[in-house]
Amino acid sequence: GFTKARAKLAWTYLLDASEGWSADPDADILRAVKVARDAVTNDPYEPWAVWVMGACEIYAGRHRDGLDWFERAIELNPNDADLVCDYGYYLGLAGEPEAGLRATEKAMRLQPHHPSWYLMQYQQVQFDARLYAQAIATGARLRGSETRITWMLLAAAHAGLGDMANAQEALARLRIMDPKTTLSKWTDPRLLPYADATAREHLEECLSKAGLD
Repeated sequence: GFTKARAKLAWTYLLDASEGWSADPDADILRAVKVARDAVTNDPYEPWAVWVMGACEIYAGRHRDGLDWFERAIELNPNDADLVCDYGYYLGLAGEPEAGLRATEKAMRLQPHHPSWYLMQYQQVQFDARLYAQAIATGARLRGSETRITWMLLAAAHAGLGDMANAQEALARLRIMDPKTTLSKWTDPRLLPYADATAREHLEECLSKAGLD
């Protein structure tokens, strides 16, 4: 009957699928949705449950419903900086990157000693807003804690600016961390569930220009 524990279980299924760790990502997304629904049924006032329900809806392709759940979670706990940052990230994927920037920036004001994943999500929203130079600057702030996604976005952002030397250097660093990296992997909707095909095509174009196939 512990709703927050159920919500965190839903997150484990969702992250397993979205990060590429699952042997059956579609099945794990369905598991996440089921557990998240059980959690919000058990306690509709637990922000974590409402929050994960929002993320599940977005990964299921129901972006507006997902954002509605996020907004409800923020009403329940407006000072949860982690929640606000995640909301900004998903706003970007839902086709509202300018609103996403405002939310992620608010989250960093709420939690000035934030973990590095805030910057990782901020970098994604900046790229989706086509603010390539800013996305590169954010990537530079992640020195020492870079992930595959950091290097992927750096390659795409440098290519977006036409800086092919740095794009290819970032792509080489990505391949060191992920030797099997492919274009189809990074444009898979289970990793980045864009609402708008144009946004996915934008990422694909930049990564192709950087040399990823």
